[in-house]
Amino acid sequence: MTAVADGEGRSSATERWLTGITRHPVPVLAACIAFTLLAGLAAVNLLGVNSDPIAMLDEDLPFRQTDERLRAEFPDLENNLLAVVEAPTPEQATLAARQVQRELAALPDVVNSVSWPAGSEFFERNGLLFLSLEELEALGERLTAAQPLLGRLARQTDAAALFDLLAQIAERSPGGDSMPPAFDLDRLHDRVAGGIDAGLAGTPQLLSWQRLLGDDGSADDGAREILLINPVLDHDRVLAAREVMARMHEMRERLGLDQGPVRLRFTGSAALSYEEMRSVIEGAGLTGLLALVAVTIVMLAGLRSVPLSLIALVNLALGLVITAGFAAVAIGRVNLISVSFVVLYIGLGVNYAVHYLLRYREIIQLEPAGPTAAIRSTITAGRFLLYPLTLSAVTTALGFFAFVPTAFSGIAELGLIAGVAMMVTLLLSYTALPAMLALLRPRVTGSPPALDRGWRRHLELPLRHRWAVLGLGIVLIAAALPALPELRFDSDPLNVRDPQSESVVTIRELLAGGQAGYRNIQALMDDAAETESMRQRLDDLPTVARAVSLRSFIPDDQDEKLFLLEDLGWVLGPDVVGADWETDPVSADSLAAAARTLIDALGQSDAQAGNPASGSLSESLARLLRALDGPNADQAAVAVNRTLTAGMQPTLGRLSKGLQAAEPIGVDDLPGWLVQQWRGQDGALLLQVFPAVDVLDFDRQAEFTEQVLSVAGDRATGGPIIQLEAGRAITGAFKQALVWAVIGISMVLLATLRQPLAAAKVMAPLALGGLLTIAAMVLIDLPFNFANVVALPLLLGVAVDNGIHLVTRHRAGLLPDGNVLKTATARAIVVGAMITAGGFGNLAFSPHSGTASLGIILAMGLALMVVATLAFLPAMLGRGD
Repeated sequence: MTAVADGEGRSSATERWLTGITRHPVPVLAACIAFTLLAGLAAVNLLGVNSDPIAMLDEDLPFRQTDERLRAEFPDLENNLLAVVEAPTPEQATLAARQVQRELAALPDVVNSVSWPAGSEFFERNGLLFLSLEELEALGERLTAAQPLLGRLARQTDAAALFDLLAQIAERSPGGDSMPPAFDLDRLHDRVAGGIDAGLAGTPQLLSWQRLLGDDGSADDGAREILLINPVLDHDRVLAAREVMARMHEMRERLGLDQGPVRLRFTGSAALSYEEMRSVIEGAGLTGLLALVAVTIVMLAGLRSVPLSLIALVNLALGLVITAGFAAVAIGRVNLISVSFVVLYIGLGVNYAVHYLLRYREIIQLEPAGPTAAIRSTITAGRFLLYPLTLSAVTTALGFFAFVPTAFSGIAELGLIAGVAMMVTLLLSYTALPAMLALLRPRVTGSPPALDRGWRRHLELPLRHRWAVLGLGIVLIAAALPALPELRFDSDPLNVRDPQSESVVTIRELLAGGQAGYRNIQALMDDAAETESMRQRLDDLPTVARAVSLRSFIPDDQDEKLFLLEDLGWVLGPDVVGADWETDPVSADSLAAAARTLIDALGQSDAQAGNPASGSLSESLARLLRALDGPNADQAAVAVNRTLTAGMQPTLGRLSKGLQAAEPIGVDDLPGWLVQQWRGQDGALLLQVFPAVDVLDFDRQAEFTEQVLSVAGDRATGGPIIQLEAGRAITGAFKQALVWAVIGISMVLLATLRQPLAAAKVMAPLALGGLLTIAAMVLIDLPFNFANVVALPLLLGVAVDNGIHLVTRHRAGLLPDGNVLKTATARAIVVGAMITAGGFGNLAFSPHSGTASLGIILAMGLALMVVATLAFLPAMLGRGD
């Protein structure tokens, strides 16, 4: 029997349509190409990218409205950059931060403003007032002990003066200075020795006078300074921060802060968004290319025909461009999630062509050779497949459309784009594809891929051992069910970004050290009294480290502190208080003479005999003398002088300014830039709530968030609240979409298959595959997140096609040995699944962690659902005709 016999009977509307297409293939193809070009122009000119993750949530959600008010009142809180300067010592960090601040001030085209509170005139002058009375008294004791040292160096700030002073101390001469017992002279000797060695070695390191004079002088941890940058962003570009980030990296390289012990790194919302968007775009390009390669290879192997494979690829390209054009006209943008529709379409869009072309191949090999064989095969294949392909497109689209009514607009937009894409693919499968077949009339050579006897035996298993296979399915369901409660949703946006990117690594380090406000909670208040009342209530919460308002910058106990500072200024003397602490130059000869004097004094001092610190200093001084006797004496003198004394100005200069504070501070004395950060454009007052818990631990962060919300209510917003509420909104959207997808697909199956039992048989393997997917996710600790939550409804819409094709083919009859697994339909399912899994699986190579996790779930879930369908559905259907 020929395939023509299969198509005999009354001419249907489908046959008339395909007959018209095959009679006029050139005009049809020309129309398709023209429409595709128009769609391409629309995509190029109208399609934008929204990289704001918050914008992916429905703006009517209450926490979104509070966040929008915060953005309106304090626009500088969003889209900012943090320039993080890291150095071995606080002095080096301060000096580098000053240099960065000067450079940023010279870039008005990419920088609106720079805020460095720690380096501001206000905090340098009044910083000591923000210490507690106990801290200030302890500082006074340490400075009093160091007064002889400070007084001498204030008059002459160079390494030679330091050596002379240390020699006088060692000699304990009647006319020399001496150090009180409270001062740790061994520490000073040890640090000076290290400074000499660092200077001689050319190591960019400074003696830390802050650590030397502080109560943690033995600490050797690195230091950080953080500058807040309000950048100029180009929102007309896909990567709005591209220009500013390029200039920041150029500045960093020019200053030599891109490597070495003193480094400059960038993070903050603008840097995080820029690097995330860049990783998404780069990932989309890479994964799209890999998906296309994988699809092409699998298609060549499955279709066993270059012309048929080219037809499928052209059909795919037409659909992709038309879909992009639709997205441009209907939505106008793609977001961080919907941009993945490219790879999804490559994996899904070609399936319809594969089913059509494999059916075409099966029919044309049964047709008698002749000029009309290709035309007859095209029409017959299209007529036979219209019902299953239409049903597949509708059910797949329903899986996507299920997200459209949810509050998660990021996935709702992906659902709309991808759902329409399925309809576009179906339309092209009945216009462009048959037109290309009619125009090229590809003749298939060779036979379909043969199945050896071993495989034929395997294909008989679901039918020969039906009840054992069905029993295995029940066992697998029982084994997978306990995994359901263990599945979790990860709402941390950092976890979906590239974990190796500079901004993510830096912000994680800052959060771990409690040095970033990225996970603070903000509360908007209406007046000062209400603000202070709320601040005190929040301060009492166990998960809150501190709540800060504008009035927090008015120090407590100012009269007592000013009295202590005045008294300390008298003790230290005018030389110390009035010194500028800038390093004085020193000659090689003067430095050498002072070094010899210090070596002699250390050697003759009974107090220093056998002291390890003094011995280490003597050895370092001897190395310095050898360098000063060499050809590079001047360079050695400059390097050692800088290493030992350049750190004085950042620490002692700030100290001198602080000792000159004479008046108490009131709200009216606060600088304008500081007031602007805490008083909104329309008069709202800001409360910043700092966590006392590890905010990288979701459970602790959620506890912090819930406690703050219990006090501040809907006045509160910020990252932790958005993360918690967004997680709830997205989880709700996922459940809603899954329910709608199941209901919609079930109703379509019931309406088309007309038998509840047949619809249940199609859905049962999908339920098993879904459960196994969830169990696998729990097993490999792969949670749902913002990017991959679309996976299960999408898989349901995609995988249901396979059951539809098998049931339709089973009903049509003419099955080899009565086994639907031995038909071209089953081969098309396997080839289509390999193509789709190849497209989906390549998402796993994206540098964006969220996109990569979506690829893993889709590839793994599709494989499990296809295996479940091919193993259990034939067992439920039994042998056919």
